[in-house]
Amino acid sequence: MMIDAQFLQSTFGSKSPQTGDALGPQGEVWAAFSVVSGYDTAYIFAANLAEAWSIAPVDIFKGAGSSDQASMNYIVSEANSTETVAKWNSDEPLVLQACSLSDFALWTAAPVLSNGWAFLGEVKKWVGVSAARFSSITATSEGVSVSALGTAGEVVAVNFVTPGMEVQHVSCTVTDPMGSVVISSDSDGSCTTTEDAHFVVSP
Repeated sequence: MMIDAQFLQSTFGSKSPQTGDALGPQGEVWAAFSVVSGYDTAYIFAANLAEAWSIAPVDIFKGAGSSDQASMNYIVSEANSTETVAKWNSDEPLVLQACSLSDFALWTAAPVLSNGWAFLGEVKKWVGVSAARFSSITATSEGVSVSALGTAGEVVAVNFVTPGMEVQHVSCTVTDPMGSVVISSDSDGSCTTTEDAHFVVSP
């Protein structure tokens, strides 16, 4: 959906009389969400921006029941540079750089869980934490555990982010004929496994 600030800018096309700043982005900024286990992962799309625009969680989490999401801490990563992550919260906004339609930006914003970890999901997909793929996300004493669905022989490659802001890669080959696996990561960068799956931590 188009963010509210873009509606204001598109409608009034003027600047705030108090600050002199633009009411919204000078271009297209849209947001979408996926929800797994009550955690909202946000996807922010920016294109045709004539100038940079700073965006905070409150800019996309609007309406009833959204105050908790707007006040949370997130980890953000851009689709073209998944090795680079940054904090995103009310005090540390995300700066969307000027861009055209051909070099648009797509950001994933993953909530920081109670233990300081974050789950960015599948690195090769624009919607990395799809509810069709993942049925649960759980913060554990050692890291994060996620339940995923796939077909036998399929490799599920995901990214976690540690409390120290390190990106951790985990690849799982589905061996369960029923296609249900659990992917877990801990603070040592290792994985746990079940009888239904084989896990490998990428170097």
